[in-house]
Amino acid sequence: MPRHLLNHPAGSLMLVFVLLYVWAQPALAAYKRIEMRDAGMVSSTSLVPSDYTCHEPNKFKALCFSKRGIYLSITEYHFGQGFVSVEQFFDHIDASLKENNIAILELYAAPEMSRTIAQRDSVMLSLRGQRVYALWMKTRLPDDILTTGVLVFSYAPNNGAPVTRITGYSLAYPARLDKQHDQIKADIGRFISSWTFEQPYVQASNSLHLQFLARLSASERAFRESQDQINRNNMSMLDSSFESYLRRSEASSAGHKRSIGAINETRIMVDQGTGQRYQVDGNFRRNFVNPNNIDQQLQTDNLLVNPNINTNIGENYNELVEEN
Repeated sequence: MPRHLLNHPAGSLMLVFVLLYVWAQPALAAYKRIEMRDAGMVSSTSLVPSDYTCHEPNKFKALCFSKRGIYLSITEYHFGQGFVSVEQFFDHIDASLKENNIAILELYAAPEMSRTIAQRDSVMLSLRGQRVYALWMKTRLPDDILTTGVLVFSYAPNNGAPVTRITGYSLAYPARLDKQHDQIKADIGRFISSWTFEQPYVQASNSLHLQFLARLSASERAFRESQDQINRNNMSMLDSSFESYLRRSEASSAGHKRSIGAINETRIMVDQGTGQRYQVDGNFRRNFVNPNNIDQQLQTDNLLVNPNINTNIGENYNELVEEN
């Protein structure tokens, strides 16, 4: 009588290896990577839930949508020269929100998204020196629709002619799905965090930027340098403007019920190597920081991620632990 494979020691060992392999795979099977294009060229890719249909017509003209009634959108609210502060933006749209019966339910700083987007954009020479401010935002629309997403204010020097870009990354969904809010929020966070520019696109963009710089005359370079200094001063003013706006919004939250601070969504963790304490986003199980450059931080739910698999000098990460 032939012996069953699993009754053989080697077969049992093989099963163990198979189970370990399956268990150890990153929890990304439920997600797929989609492409974004700029002028016909693939510019970037990002992760979305695998049940999303993307780049197809739909009633909200969204980038992606699912049969569950969830719509993923990237909305450019403003792009132009000059500085538009957070306060100016909300003052400008306030009447429109009321007219269209849109209520802001939550609005609070998203420093982890600010860092993620700034790091993502740092490969583009034209965006070097930009300042990024991100806000988690939840709204209620007519017809019992909710949205959850990140509103991003980006300020780029733009060769002496500063540009403000205000972009929204959001998921719209029926209010009946609000019990899944944490997962929906995690999905939009993953979409932003996994956004990667394609190398050919980066090279083409940077090449055009270098050609532009090479054509500048000596007087134009001098003017640009003086403008850059003005921009740096303005950036410092934007920092205080952003923080003061959040404080004022918190104090007057009854108007739009804007909740600032993400009280239930941050936690204090410690770098055991240095003893330094950090306030981190509470939606991720693992948090890393580079003690040589604390602006370099990584948040993930993937148990297999090792950010120290890199060849960059001085880029060594410590995993943070819960403060006792």
